[in-house]
Amino acid sequence: MRRCALHGLDARIVRPGIVVGPHTTKRSGGSDTGMYGFIREVHRMREALRAVGRPLRLRGEATTPLNFVPVDWIADELWQLNTEDFPGGPVHHLTIPRGPSVGEALASLAELLDLPGSKSACSRTPR
Repeated sequence: MRRCALHGLDARIVRPGIVVGPHTTKRSGGSDTGMYGFIREVHRMREALRAVGRPLRLRGEATTPLNFVPVDWIADELWQLNTEDFPGGPVHHLTIPRGPSVGEALASLAELLDLPGSKSACSRTPR
């Protein structure tokens, strides 16, 4: 920011959460990686996962918060910030107050797909 100011450049930093598909459609827009790819693969393997009969165990911290923000909300916030000349400073965090945790998101996915262990879909990574 100092370097931009030194050279007379106007700079803004916008830091969105995890950008996902539009709120209106909840579709991925064609992405087959990241969260959408993971959900697609779990969905594709749901019959095999059910047949195993025990919870899918994943490495990760179940309490880690996820901050999903629909792309159309990001666009609306950017438009609003621009029309108001970015009030409050040059850095803006486009996030939601509270999103689901990794454990909550995985439990919801397991429940929606009727997979075993929907209450404990994530365990902590051993160190």
